Amino acid sequence: LRPSLAEPPRRAELDRAIDAVGKELLTEFQLNYVRAEGEAVTREWDCYKQSVLAFEAQCGRLDQYGLKHAGVFAKSCNNGVGPENVAAAAAKACAAKAL
Repeated sequence: LRPSLAEPPRRAELDRAIDAVGKELLTEFQLNYVRAEGEAVTREWDCYKQSVLAFEAQCGRLDQYGLKHAGVFAKSCNNGVGPENVAAAAAKACAAKAL
């Protein structure tokens, strides 16, 4: 399957939006944290699922490509940042340009 012509710009916008959300909600240390071998991706699965849905409600669906960024949502939840904060940050990140 060949990617559509719209796919590269969509990916760039998705990269930019998730980067903006991460930078607004987490410190540089939190963003760059590498979990220990065997450590769960997140301890807060409900928060994680709700955060993904909150982002998608503001910025559009995360496709297979977008899921590569899902660690930002796991890290947010692991650091006590809830889905409502993700929704607010995503609304700001995606307001300028609809994804």
